[in-house]
Amino acid sequence: MKKIVLVLVAVFLLSACGSGTETKINPSGSAQAGTKIVAAIGSVSSDPWASLSTITLDDAKTVTQKIVQSDGNYATVKGFGGLIYIINPIGTDTIQVIDPSDSFKSVADYSVGSGSNPQDIIVAGAKAYISRLDAQNDATDTNDVLIVNPTTGEKLGSIDLTDYTDPSGDRLARAEKMVLVGTNLYVLIQDLSQSFADNTNGKIAVIDTKTDTVTSVIQLNGFDPYDIAYEAGAKKLYVSVVGGTWTADTSSSLGGIEVVDPATGKTEGIKIDDADLGGTVYSMKIGSKDIGYVVTSSPTYTNTLASFNPSTGAVISKSVYTSAAYIPDFQLVSANEIVLTDTDPVKGGVVFLNGDGTVTAGPLGIGASPSSLAIIDVK
Repeated sequence: MKKIVLVLVAVFLLSACGSGTETKINPSGSAQAGTKIVAAIGSVSSDPWASLSTITLDDAKTVTQKIVQSDGNYATVKGFGGLIYIINPIGTDTIQVIDPSDSFKSVADYSVGSGSNPQDIIVAGAKAYISRLDAQNDATDTNDVLIVNPTTGEKLGSIDLTDYTDPSGDRLARAEKMVLVGTNLYVLIQDLSQSFADNTNGKIAVIDTKTDTVTSVIQLNGFDPYDIAYEAGAKKLYVSVVGGTWTADTSSSLGGIEVVDPATGKTEGIKIDDADLGGTVYSMKIGSKDIGYVVTSSPTYTNTLASFNPSTGAVISKSVYTSAAYIPDFQLVSANEIVLTDTDPVKGGVVFLNGDGTVTAGPLGIGASPSSLAIIDVK
C-alpha cells in the first residue's frame, strides 16, 4: 500500500493545549537527563517541512513546540540511545539525528539515497539499519536495507531483498517496518508492484545482524504487511496486514493481525480478521501477551484505535478511541497508557488515554498536524 498518507489540512495550528498544560515555542535549553519525553513530529500541508515538538511525560504534560525543523514534510520519528532520529521519506530521503540532552543540537543529517524513500530505522549497537521502500531509485545502491553508522551516516553495507520477491512480479521488495529481536532483524517485505499493486502475499526477511546476511524468509498469508511487533512473553511476532486493497475494504480474508512463530519461522495465520476489528489495520503495538492495540479505518472511513488480546485473538474493543480523521501513529507509555496522534483539524492533537479509552490529557497542540511519535529516554 502507499506509504505516505496525505493529510490535507488547510490550517492546523492547534496552539491551545489542554487545561492546565503549559505551552512553549522555540525555547532554548535541553531535556533533563534521566527523564522521558514524547517526541512529536507535525506539519502543515502548505509547508515543505515538518517540525519536532516535545511533551513531558510527567503530570504537567508540558508542550514545547517547534524545537527543530525537519528536512521534509512527511517525516516520522524514532528514538534510540537517548537520541532522536527523524526519518525524512520520499522527496528528501535523509535521516536527522538530534540530541535532546544537548539543547536539541543536530548530531548528524545524512542522505540515505536519492529517491529511496526510507521508512524505518533500527539502531543495533554501532550500526543502523534503514528500510527503503523505493530503493530501486537510488542511482548508487539499489539494495533494500541500508546499513550505516547511526551518528555519522557513514555507509557500512546494504542488503538486497529482491531474490525473495515473487518472480512473476516487478521484483520490488518494498521494505517497510522492522523489529529487532536479539540479534535477528525482522524486515517486512511488501512485495508490491511498480504501481504499488498488491498481487502477492507479504514476507518477512530475517537478517542476522552479526553477519548482515539474510538467514531465512517467512511467507505470510496476508497481503501488504504494514507494521510488526514482538511480544517477549508469548515469543511471537505480530504483523498488521492491510489485506491487498487500496480502500478500507475488509471483505477479503487477507487482512488483519497475523501471528508468526520466529522459532519455527512459520506463520500461524491471520488470527484476527480486519472485519472483526472494524476496519483495515495499520499501526500496531503489543503491550503484553494479553493486550495489543491497532489503528483501523472502516469502510465508511471512521478511524479508530482498537484493542485485542494477542494470545487468544479476541477483540477487546473496536473503539478505544475514535476520530473523524486519520490516526497516523501511537505509542505505548505502558501496557495501559497510550499516546496517539489525531489529525482532526478541529478536535485533534496529541492525546493521552488509558486502555479503556479514558482521555487523561489532551488534545495537546504542537503547532501543526501531528503525524509521528516516539518516547525518548533522555540520557
